Amino acid sequence: MARTMAYLNKLYVDTPVGVDIFKVAGGGQNYVHGGTSLQEMIVPVIELTTNTRGVAYDYVDVVLTSVTRKVTNLITYFDFIQTEKVTDTMKARSIVAYFTTEDGEKISFDVPMIANSREDAPEKRTFHEKFTLKSREYKYGDKYYLVLADANDEKNILQQYEFMIDIAFVDDFGF
Repeated sequence: MARTMAYLNKLYVDTPVGVDIFKVAGGGQNYVHGGTSLQEMIVPVIELTTNTRGVAYDYVDVVLTSVTRKVTNLITYFDFIQTEKVTDTMKARSIVAYFTTEDGEKISFDVPMIANSREDAPEKRTFHEKFTLKSREYKYGDKYYLVLADANDEKNILQQYEFMIDIAFVDDFGF
């Protein structure tokens, strides 16, 4: 028997006509039905629409919090903060930080940072990192940059801060 489902835009449901019950041979009260049952007739349908242009998650950011933009020693320290905590919608991020010249030449060792804190308090999401510059001559007027890049793709530069490097004696006074 076919029934129209008006609220489902001209769809039909087909069901058997009877609700017969058959006895099965064997011990006890074994019966098998031959008609309709809710479990056999209803098939749940879920209609899902998504925004294909939207992103379900984003990555946390890390920013430099140190105020000074001048380096006066080959070994120096800077402070960073993870701007938001890791949640279901904000994923952890691996970052590599390093210094470069204006031409893009690396002049320090890479400093890896993993921003994966789930802490609510901002002071618990801070990093204190050590940077070691290469022993070479640094010109006072030149521009140098502290670069924060994605550790999985260093071409993806997340942040870039301009610095001045003013190191008086790089070569240990010539000894």
